[in-house]
Amino acid sequence: MLEKSEIEISCPECKRTFKVMLKQIANEEEVTCLECRKIIHLKDSDGSVRKSLQSVDKELRNLKNSLKNIDLNFRI
Repeated sequence: MLEKSEIEISCPECKRTFKVMLKQIANEEEVTCLECRKIIHLKDSDGSVRKSLQSVDKELRNLKNSLKNIDLNFRI
């Protein structure tokens, strides 16, 4: 879910801004600047993006399960 969220980054070469998905950062993918074609290697040096995405996904699954249980309790 959240991994498809986008943030803006700036090209270190030409300074043009463009969007990348959080999943791309977590996976440390390479992206190409749309202006100057420089290849940029995205870094999640401390793993915080990956850990945050995993944590949010886990909590959303927990919330979904809790909501299902509430729905079942109301029907009984």
